Amino acid sequence: MPEVKSAEMAFSRVYHDAAIHSKAMILLLCLVFLINTVPMVYADMNWSETDSNRLAGLFGIINLLFQFLIVKRILQFNDQVQASNRNFVPRMFGIQIVYFLAVGLGFICFIFPGIYIALRWSLAVPAMIAGDKSIADSIEESWKLTDGKFIDLLLISLPIFALFGAVVAFVFVSFERVAPLIYMTIFESLVSFAIMVPWIIFPLIYIRLTKFEREKT
Repeated sequence: MPEVKSAEMAFSRVYHDAAIHSKAMILLLCLVFLINTVPMVYADMNWSETDSNRLAGLFGIINLLFQFLIVKRILQFNDQVQASNRNFVPRMFGIQIVYFLAVGLGFICFIFPGIYIALRWSLAVPAMIAGDKSIADSIEESWKLTDGKFIDLLLISLPIFALFGAVVAFVFVSFERVAPLIYMTIFESLVSFAIMVPWIIFPLIYIRLTKFEREKT
């Protein structure tokens, strides 16, 4: 099977597969959306900023568990998960900490390095779950699989960047210009979508790239 040269073809295929998997997990995705939206809207409207931030931190932990569940289901559907009794949760935390520290440092260094690292390490979580790998091995596999594919990954990720951009734009443009309830609801809805989309897209990219690597050998 020849490598897909057109980024547009890769884009259409990945998002087509994402739509199929989203339909199969619609109830789970709706649950994640509601959990990330409704309590935070209530907290932002009725709680102090400190309490709201604490709730957001708690939801960050809960989201890691949802991310693991969604990524694992996508990988299992495509026969990409090795049987294992090991606990993935500590490694999930570890990967996220290393990832966000590296990406954050990259963004401080003129933004582009942050985008580059974010995309080159974007397959670390699927690699860890699929192969029962350590944190270092997961990041290494992601780096190898994405070698020479940065532009394709960037184009495929544009809708994800657009979602994050929409959140930032909404905060700056709409702050105090709409009713607080509407503002909070739209803001938390955008955040929830921006969180979930990469959970679906990057496992599918991982599946495509590992399949191509297997077919080359």
